[in-house]
Amino acid sequence: MKRALLIVLPLVAWAAGPILTINGRPAAHGLLQYQGKNWVCLDDLQAAGAQMNHGDLRLSPAGGAQQIAAVEGKSSEWLFNGLWRLQTGPATTIPKPYSDATGWGIDIEIRNGAQKEVSLHQTGAQLPTLALTDGTVLKADEGDWQLICFRPLLPGAAIKHQLKFYLPPGTPSQSPQRLILPIDPKFGLLRDTGLHYTVPAPSFRITY
Repeated sequence: MKRALLIVLPLVAWAAGPILTINGRPAAHGLLQYQGKNWVCLDDLQAAGAQMNHGDLRLSPAGGAQQIAAVEGKSSEWLFNGLWRLQTGPATTIPKPYSDATGWGIDIEIRNGAQKEVSLHQTGAQLPTLALTDGTVLKADEGDWQLICFRPLLPGAAIKHQLKFYLPPGTPSQSPQRLILPIDPKFGLLRDTGLHYTVPAPSFRITY
């Protein structure tokens, strides 16, 4: 005579824990608590930029520049770090001149929020980078960036420009995920201007 073995599993009890912020933004599910330990919902990590591919979780794209602390926002939002106001538009596919390669163009508007004439270069702005969904990090075309980086702006004046990020020839084009404009608040020329950022991390990070 065969006997059926019945196993009764206890219900898993998850409790809501403290509020959780990831990169300065509240996580939708907060911290979850189970058996005395805190857990983070994978959906919240992915919303903050983590990448999941067949069980492989990556918390940041390749290329450490994407890890810096920064003023954060999304495309089309106005961001302000105490000296500069920044807004970006959508990313569009662009051809690379005299080449079969392509890249991404991102429209930006940068407005001088200081009380004196100054350039991005004087205030510690560095070459922007663009992270793609596969983890590739592209640097902005340096010659193109210099067209706006060294241009002095009067208080309240703005620059509208398309940043250009070119892919190496033959590289599959993945969608943009994150734009970084690094800014060094300890840059020597910034001290000479007498200006100061109002936030400890004045770099810009824009998520697409």
